[in-house]
Amino acid sequence: MKHLQKVTAPLDPKFQRKLVFFLKKQVLYWLEVLSVLKEVNTAPGVLSLILQQKMSEDIENFVKDAMKFVSAFGGAITQSVSHIYLSALPFAPKISVLAQHYLPQFSKNMLIQTGKEAEWPVLQHVLEGHIDHIRSVAFSPDSKHIVSGSNDKTIRVWDAETGTVTLGPLEGHTEGISSVAFSPNGKHIVSGSDDETIRVWDAETGIVTLGPLEGHTSYITTVTFSPDGKHIVSGSYDKTIRVWDAETGTVILGPLEGHTDWITSVAFSPDG
Repeated sequence: MKHLQKVTAPLDPKFQRKLVFFLKKQVLYWLEVLSVLKEVNTAPGVLSLILQQKMSEDIENFVKDAMKFVSAFGGAITQSVSHIYLSALPFAPKISVLAQHYLPQFSKNMLIQTGKEAEWPVLQHVLEGHIDHIRSVAFSPDSKHIVSGSNDKTIRVWDAETGTVTLGPLEGHTEGISSVAFSPNGKHIVSGSDDETIRVWDAETGIVTLGPLEGHTSYITTVTFSPDGKHIVSGSYDKTIRVWDAETGTVILGPLEGHTDWITSVAFSPDG
């Protein structure tokens, strides 16, 4: 499917027929394979490539519905192939054209008589895993992942399409996590904590690449990267702001004083 990215001219009828065959006959088997490979999170991207091609309105609606199907049930499908048929198809909303098409082909599936949703839910996922209050969340620059920091002293990274944990729990802070943010290139995560320290983590491996950075004399309340990713700014309950070198961890500006109460938020200007 990746070669669809290179297609600029309209698809020829023969190839369109193959895409229709894939959608109407094989898409569930494709999800089975992705489940086994633990790559269900790649399905929306592939389906979106199909959506970029000029197809009939019926096929476009089918693809859009398939994307909603994966978004709603991707977490369960990732856990087990059988959820495609035991959970996803039976519980898909009445409006689902994918379920309407495939359910009759699996006559032994359970039939939901009452309580079935009529429409796809606005709520995409309920992400569970932390064991205490979540205090900070942020999307990655490409919107594919979500990072969360919690009072349970851990950080987790979630797949934004399926809701599954892709990294973590990341441990190291000795108190609750008050603030998390991705670097502009999405390769690092910065965290601030009630333990008065800042850490920078590799967003792929979870390894601490910088820190703990010490200097604030009370809880860190907020942290973020500069637009070029070269600096980190932090605010604290100690009423000061500091700017750090994101590579070396040295303080290059501050403590900036003047506020008479704790700092709740910090941000760089767009030009840094």
